[in-house]
Amino acid sequence: MEQYQIEEIVFQDKYGCLLHAKDLQHERNVSLYRFFPHGKNNGGLNPEESKAFRDAFRFMANITHPVLRKVYDAGVDTLDHLPYVAGEWVDGTNLQDFLEEDGLEPSSAINLLRIYIDASIHVSKKIGHDSIWLDTELSSIIMSSKDTERPITFRLTPTKWFNSNRAQNTSIVLSDFLRKLMHWEDRKISDQEGEGLGAWLCWLRMNSECNLTESLESLNALTRNTNAASPTWSKPKISNSAIVRSVRKESHATRNVLLFGAVPLVIVCVVLFIIQKNKSPQASASASTPNKHTSTSNEIAVSQTTREEMERRAIQYKEELEKSNAVANDKLTEIKSNAEEREGIFLPEDLPYARTLEHGTSFKLRGKVATVSPSSTGKTIYLYFSSPINREELAGAINKADVERHFKNVDLKGFIGKTILIDGVVSKQVLPKDSVVIKVYRPKQITVE
Repeated sequence: MEQYQIEEIVFQDKYGCLLHAKDLQHERNVSLYRFFPHGKNNGGLNPEESKAFRDAFRFMANITHPVLRKVYDAGVDTLDHLPYVAGEWVDGTNLQDFLEEDGLEPSSAINLLRIYIDASIHVSKKIGHDSIWLDTELSSIIMSSKDTERPITFRLTPTKWFNSNRAQNTSIVLSDFLRKLMHWEDRKISDQEGEGLGAWLCWLRMNSECNLTESLESLNALTRNTNAASPTWSKPKISNSAIVRSVRKESHATRNVLLFGAVPLVIVCVVLFIIQKNKSPQASASASTPNKHTSTSNEIAVSQTTREEMERRAIQYKEELEKSNAVANDKLTEIKSNAEEREGIFLPEDLPYARTLEHGTSFKLRGKVATVSPSSTGKTIYLYFSSPINREELAGAINKADVERHFKNVDLKGFIGKTILIDGVVSKQVLPKDSVVIKVYRPKQITVE
């Protein structure tokens, strides 16, 4: 990492550290991300893992598309063996900040979804595997403040959606993405809403095995979009833009982002199937020899040997996933059975089962309150059952507006140290990912036992 001069620390969390850096060799700003492949304080990569990591990201660096931010470099720090990725630095507003108070108007959401799926199809063809390869975290989607030719960009995170069984499914990823864009996380949507987006959401739910092309065709059909050309981005509209712009903080005007998020190395190796030793000399020679029948230099030629290896590893990954699913299903069955013995009451550690339920499902939760704390935005008050807070447990949640309106005479901190029964509903959160809380709206939904 000697070629990088650190300018500032943008943020650091349990997954890694994002740095604003200067690439001294190429004289450019970069987003430099150092991440923990095995979790914080669990060490870096061994030599074999390091080689696989470099091979994988060198492959991904050759994939280009107008809306994708570039990968410049990837490697492993010789001091602590932590992997790093140097990516394109983009100035602009991230979509999460832009949509802080309200969702996109349907027309803007439709346009953004078309751009996203179109780019995902492009990347899938390069890799040879139809799947979600672009990040849907709103904070990673940047509306440029300077580049008029690339007004919106995404980051390429090829293994992100393989981190959980839920996220692997294309229809589920697109459904979650749409709900975030429209601020539909906390409500049930009818087929008539969103100028056809409600109908598309229903279609995704009914076609859980759809591929990217099918999802794009259905989006165009259900939203009555007859334009077959590649979609372009224009300034988006939000449902209550005047209010949002009046309250948006100046600090949100410029965000600098990286290309890759933290991802488990083992999944990198499985998903990308980049095994250098299996590349034949003939394949390497062929790839380096110009041919008038090849497309541009940005195209990637994949040898037959590599494709066979990809197919073999895909089958292996599927078998491992099926075994993992079987174990997970047994655990869910056990959780449900134990809750039935408690007359339908669940415990904080039953989060895995709550994740399988539909948003808005009735849910009873019992636990001893350890701490009462507001969210980072102050819009929600959480009742946690562990101290320090355990993100792998369920928590109770009350909107601040409901606290001010209905809990005026309730001392929420008075619940600390007491066992309570919450009779609420499942609420699936955008951040952190896969987070589920049990939401209540009235004091009568909380009983001290």
